[in-house]
Amino acid sequence: MAELAENVAQLQEGARGPARPLRRRLETLPARVVGRDRLAAVGFAVAVAAPERGNEGEAGDRAALRQPVVPPPPNTSLDDYRALIARRFANPKIGDTIPRLCFDGSNRQPKFILPSIRDRLKAGGSIRGLALETALWCRYCYGETDSGKPIAPNDPSWERLQAAAKRARGAPRAFLELSDIFGELAQNPIYADAFSGALSSLWARGVRPTLAGYLSDQP
Repeated sequence: MAELAENVAQLQEGARGPARPLRRRLETLPARVVGRDRLAAVGFAVAVAAPERGNEGEAGDRAALRQPVVPPPPNTSLDDYRALIARRFANPKIGDTIPRLCFDGSNRQPKFILPSIRDRLKAGGSIRGLALETALWCRYCYGETDSGKPIAPNDPSWERLQAAAKRARGAPRAFLELSDIFGELAQNPIYADAFSGALSSLWARGVRPTLAGYLSDQP
């Protein structure tokens, strides 16, 4: 962590030229480790599963702190950084609401989640977890929890999102037809198949079993 602090200090001193790639990495690091994408993934899951109080902790922590899709800054351990964030999240004075974390997904997904998916596809890496996150968002936009409780509108484009999510229950790729959000990713067979499989599981098995299955396969 000392190395990370030193890197940040260099940027704060106004370093230019060769430091610009480092700047991009440091800006990406918190966004992809604990940024809105990771927290929203937990929010979507908790909101749709509607767990009893206190039951979401373990799965929520593990999902939020999954290894990020980010090139590490030099001399920086992502595992150490993740451990630091885990300790901070354990502070009971740090809290947030599920509705706020889930708000405005139509704007946040293209900024935080979809770039990670494109990066992983380009590198030939797995996108299973990221596809599950977008499937959870789709399931959230359906507007109803696994137990049948309504989810209040939580996006400026809620009506359009909900209509697409309802079509996607029987035809998952219908949600990807929101071209202003997904763009060319909708035409990528690897992503489309992963998204469709994740959403089908959420409907067939429910949120908790789907998350449990995903987490059990992770190292």
